Amino acid sequence: MFFTTFPRTYLVYNISTLIWMYVNICFVKEKQIPKPLLEKGGCKDKTHLGCGDGTCLPNEYFCDGSVDCPDESDEVKYIVNV
Repeated sequence: MFFTTFPRTYLVYNISTLIWMYVNICFVKEKQIPKPLLEKGGCKDKTHLGCGDGTCLPNEYFCDGSVDCPDESDEVKYIVNV
């Protein structure tokens, strides 16, 4: 999973010290990664597959443990019907 953070500053009251203070809180939001297009990507080279954004890369780049597509879709877990 990939995450992005959105920091925010809040004024909070600390009950144990009876002091108002500013604190930074980061909200975590999951980053959505698109599914790869694979054979539906319209790649001219038959040994290439399509990333989610339409970029064509050699088929051995997919699921190899290294992010190669600009949108990171080559490492998304997905089911392929063979």
